[in-house]
Amino acid sequence: MKKFITILTMFVLLLFSSNIKSQTQALTVQGGYSWTMGIVGVEYQFNYLAIGAGVMPSTMPMSGDPITSLSAYLAWTNYRPDESGFYLSLGYASQGYRYEESSWGYYGTYSDSFTNPMGIVNLGYKWQFWSGLNLKGEVGYGFCEYSKVWTYGITAGWTFGL
Repeated sequence: MKKFITILTMFVLLLFSSNIKSQTQALTVQGGYSWTMGIVGVEYQFNYLAIGAGVMPSTMPMSGDPITSLSAYLAWTNYRPDESGFYLSLGYASQGYRYEESSWGYYGTYSDSFTNPMGIVNLGYKWQFWSGLNLKGEVGYGFCEYSKVWTYGITAGWTFGL
């Protein structure tokens, strides 16, 4: 009976300790250029699932009028928050597509401009270095009603364990 209780206790302790270790989570602050992360953004990762959001200040192509695109994404990773590895993300950019046209007509200058949301699928790799520093590189495909484009990104960030 003593052996059974000892083995059961060891099994419960092992299960408890592995369960705590398997549920890792972290918050990452990223900066750089990314169609889904923007110029600056944050990411929350729980085990192998990450969710992030960012902001990309930009301008219209011809007039230079300022616009701000907000983005969000969901990523499936093959790494934990403190490791390196590949990820696949599905994202959204609120003003991913920008269009502007100006022409000269009988009544003067005519200008037509609009933006459109864009869906984005990226495949990337995260290099995790010492003390939380990381680099991410990604390539992907952006699509909307008006355009389909190749996307890319390279960002540097800092991961804080929670």
